[in-house]
Amino acid sequence: MDGGKKKPDKLSRNIKRSRLIIRNLSFKATEEDLRKLFSSYGEIVDINLPKNSNGKIKGFAFLAFDNVRSSLKAIKFLNGKKHFNRTIAVDFAVSKDLYVKHQEKENQEQTNDSQPTDDDKNDDTVDDNIDDVDKDEDNDDNDDEDDDNEDEDDERPKKRRVRSDVNEGKTIFIRNIDLETNEESLENVFKSFGPVDYCRICYDDYSGKSKGSAFIKFKNLDDAQQCLNESNIPENSRFYLDGKQLIVTKAVNRNQLEEIRDANHHKHKDKRNLYLAKEGLIYPDSPAAVGVSATDLKKRLSLEEKKRKLLQNLHYFISDRRLCIHNLPGNYDDMKLRKLFTTAAKDKNARILWAKVMRNRSRMDQQKFGSSKGFGFVEFEQHKHALNALRYLNNNPEIFTADKRPIVEFSIENKVALNRKKYRQIKQEKMKNGQSNSSAKETNKSSSSSLPSEQQLSSNSYGGVEAKPFEKNEKVPKLRMNRRKILEQKKKLKSMKTKTTLTKKNEIIKTNSEKAKKQKSKRPIEADEFETKHLLKRQKNRNNFIMTTNDSDMAVINQKRKWFIQ
Repeated sequence: MDGGKKKPDKLSRNIKRSRLIIRNLSFKATEEDLRKLFSSYGEIVDINLPKNSNGKIKGFAFLAFDNVRSSLKAIKFLNGKKHFNRTIAVDFAVSKDLYVKHQEKENQEQTNDSQPTDDDKNDDTVDDNIDDVDKDEDNDDNDDEDDDNEDEDDERPKKRRVRSDVNEGKTIFIRNIDLETNEESLENVFKSFGPVDYCRICYDDYSGKSKGSAFIKFKNLDDAQQCLNESNIPENSRFYLDGKQLIVTKAVNRNQLEEIRDANHHKHKDKRNLYLAKEGLIYPDSPAAVGVSATDLKKRLSLEEKKRKLLQNLHYFISDRRLCIHNLPGNYDDMKLRKLFTTAAKDKNARILWAKVMRNRSRMDQQKFGSSKGFGFVEFEQHKHALNALRYLNNNPEIFTADKRPIVEFSIENKVALNRKKYRQIKQEKMKNGQSNSSAKETNKSSSSSLPSEQQLSSNSYGGVEAKPFEKNEKVPKLRMNRRKILEQKKKLKSMKTKTTLTKKNEIIKTNSEKAKKQKSKRPIEADEFETKHLLKRQKNRNNFIMTTNDSDMAVINQKRKWFIQ
């Protein structure tokens, strides 16, 4: 390597790193076609279409932007797209030497002594990354014009191995670095904490592009600790570089990294509280469904179907503190609802934030309240009190009526709507108080850590399914619409309904037949009495008539009677 050769400046280095290769090009494609296709993603500084000896293009091309961001955009939007009826492949261009070395490295097993805490699945060790950086710097010095895959052999210095220094505690790992940030500017940021031993940005072996991460080793342990302490302060301006906030963590060895990964893998990932979807669920053939009316079971099934449809959308989540209750009587207001749930929580410390009965505003009564829609919402301060209230009230036959039992479940919330509501509230507070720096808290807070123990919850025979949080190594299942099961449950409900209607019809027929028998047994007696009374009255009237009439009148009457009979 020629020692007098200067390092390329930042622009030429960016051009080299942003160089793309476009494969499977149509033989009709021209430089103007490529410029028209790629110009919308950034400023193009170079286009090269390699050609055969006969003047025809080889079916691939090289294109360079003035920065890496434009290249990433072009790869994202154009890779796999059709151009002249051919699917083109767009990727970063690498030199032939790097490509061959990458293929050789894949066939060899790498032994690494230490690794950083990289949440983005970066498996590079401190030693390997330093070697890669040295190799990348040598490539930058020696291969300025090697992007057209020239077969140029350059002498490179031997790679220097650096002893693993993670256990000393002086090395930190930085993420979220801009792809165009260089080591000099990064080192200047951290020099303010103390003298730096080395600063190395991690580069990809294959493409030679920055991985967006780096290692920095301080000379003093106290300086490294101070840097880590200040990095925990949110939005610290000292950790901003090239428009990005740097994420600083302590570098760890391989064993520690494996432990951290296992902990993250087994971490509770049910952010939408999907395990609460089954809480209080009652199947038609379960013991909890004994004595429940068919209309209630049908309503529960329709609510379950609606719930599963909503939870297909990732914007919806299950609130762990807000409950929804159905089958409310018409005389229930907000105060009665609050009182009901306060007693159901079975805890003096239970605090209800708000309780509301949903009303139809189009139909106002005398007190200027709309008629109740039959359902309402109650929000507790703590999850355990909400769970206690649900398990006590849900399907309890002693609360309302046996035919219309309370249907209680955890409420489904829309994250977008709640964020808008929170934003409006903050805006109103700003208008009132004149505060401009108030920030909204997250609406979807999971309080699964405050779950009550099983001893605190009183189980009952009518409450339905009791949901439990997912285990550490258990995957959170996706709620899917199982239409076959829903249809089966509907058929069961239909058969139950037909059975109940048949039994009711049989009872009505039986009672009607009994009434008919009683009436038949009474009719002859009533008819005889009526007939005898009528005959006696008629005979009495006839006797009176005979006594009052003369013989001549009777002769005329008898003569008329004979004529009428004839």
